[in-house]
Amino acid sequence: MRANPIQNLESFDIVGVRKDGGVDLVITCGGPLDNSVETLAALRQKVENYVLEVEAAKDPTFFEQYGLSPNAKITIYVSCAYEIHPDVMTVVAELQSLVDRIGASIGVVRGMGSAP
Repeated sequence: MRANPIQNLESFDIVGVRKDGGVDLVITCGGPLDNSVETLAALRQKVENYVLEVEAAKDPTFFEQYGLSPNAKITIYVSCAYEIHPDVMTVVAELQSLVDRIGASIGVVRGMGSAP
């Protein structure tokens, strides 16, 4: 059985502070993002954990830790250099309502460092 491409569900993979004062929270994948129940559940859980962590940090330790304003623009990226099943894009679109809770947006980028 292969390892799930979404790992470390309880931690941030990459946190990038933007020059414009925003922050990018990146979910990396260790293989193709298929439409298996396990992969899609791990993706949902990872995004939910990112949201919960930011919500919990509205006290403003998350923002202070990275030298950010509590009103910083937050973007969550799913970054994958491998094949991405179309169902993953559907799940990411559905997750936008969850990330709306923290005033963030979510998107998918192909590979690291290719954020739009």
